[in-house]
Amino acid sequence: MAVLNILDPVLGDKQIVWREDDKDSLQEAQRIFKEKLKDGWLAFKVDKEKSDRRGTLIREFDDKALKIVMVPAPAGG
Repeated sequence: MAVLNILDPVLGDKQIVWREDDKDSLQEAQRIFKEKLKDGWLAFKVDKEKSDRRGTLIREFDDKALKIVMVPAPAGG
């Protein structure tokens, strides 16, 4: 089982859980991932093996990842 964490400062945090063997949950996670990327969000794959728990920026959905975190792109000027 894997999780896509959406960290939304307006709507609150949301978790989408998927399993590789569950086509519907996998497709839903992929759909939301693509939608958020299209809207300018950033996605990070969290590697449990790294001691500092930093994520790696990804641009494509990784169905083998155990955890993906998505955040809005930082605003600046």
